[in-house]
Amino acid sequence: MSKDRLVSRVGLLSSVALLAAGSGTQAQEPNPQLTGFISETLEAGTNLGLEPGNDEFGWRSITTLGLGFLSETETQTFALDASVAGRSRIFGDDSDKSDDFKALPTVELFYGIEGTRTGFELDGYYRLDEVDEDTFAQEYLISGKVIRRLTPGLSVNARAGYRSDGAENDGELDTTESLFFNLGAEYEGKLWVLGAAAGVRVFEDVVRPSGEITALRETARGNVSGFIGLDTDRDADVSVVGGLATDYALNSTNVLSASLDQRIAVNQDGDDELRSTARLALTRDLTNRSSAEIGASFFLRNGLNDSDINNLPGTSFDLGYNYALSERADLVMGYEYTYEEEETGPSTTSHIVSVGISIPFGL
Repeated sequence: MSKDRLVSRVGLLSSVALLAAGSGTQAQEPNPQLTGFISETLEAGTNLGLEPGNDEFGWRSITTLGLGFLSETETQTFALDASVAGRSRIFGDDSDKSDDFKALPTVELFYGIEGTRTGFELDGYYRLDEVDEDTFAQEYLISGKVIRRLTPGLSVNARAGYRSDGAENDGELDTTESLFFNLGAEYEGKLWVLGAAAGVRVFEDVVRPSGEITALRETARGNVSGFIGLDTDRDADVSVVGGLATDYALNSTNVLSASLDQRIAVNQDGDDELRSTARLALTRDLTNRSSAEIGASFFLRNGLNDSDINNLPGTSFDLGYNYALSERADLVMGYEYTYEEEETGPSTTSHIVSVGISIPFGL
């Protein structure tokens, strides 16, 4: 089961942005910037591998290394964000799927040139995500975009690129490759940033429509963002996807986060499915060095391509605690409960407790 935290339309520069924000520095950052983090986490609980019907207790370690590079001039920006999470085998679990070490890499890059009225952007990413102990979702993309500003707030753009979506199940990799072409426009007003794009996705023997409408509003207390569009699964079938998310500061110590999301995801059998998720979370600053979060999610899974999966429900509940041991080290603890109903056979249930230390750094 994917543990993505729902609607996130812009993931670029996560290491750079988060670590720069966490360092407490202002305005004059060094250029270029090289930042990163290393973390070590221990997980223990039942059914760490998220297998249906498995209730065995086990534990494992997860080591994560992240690096971010950012270089900016008045007209050009280059950014590279990379991380890899190394997961040990699950000790104490006798399942055949718990024996292997796993490395899960993510790489994102961006290069942009900004002229007086015309700009160019090159971006790409590669991601490998774990669905369960025997299934992985893999995707990579590279694209180029030309932007033309018509007025100070209005611009039009043309984007083209290559995309590959895949899933590995029981050692067998199934991938679908495609080209895509989009024409779009964006308007940045005083209150809202609005965008729209329409185009096609070209598979080996078929062409499918694509497009989306996006909106973003930022306020002093938080922001609201949303999108709705068309996406295509690995069998070239089109589905409606979308999302709505908000982060709102209730007061100086409490932030409420809520989101609704519908997207195409890989399930435990390596097939594509349509997953609809609702999530609500509250983050509270306990002291100037510690914070806590409580969150809950509810989701429905529907099969694609004549699948018999129909509105299979699932829920998750999580607690988190963060304590700054020093300016350069954080203690992170958490608990997560997951329940997922299966089409046939036993359901998937897990209880996981984790404790770890994260150390950011900059060069």
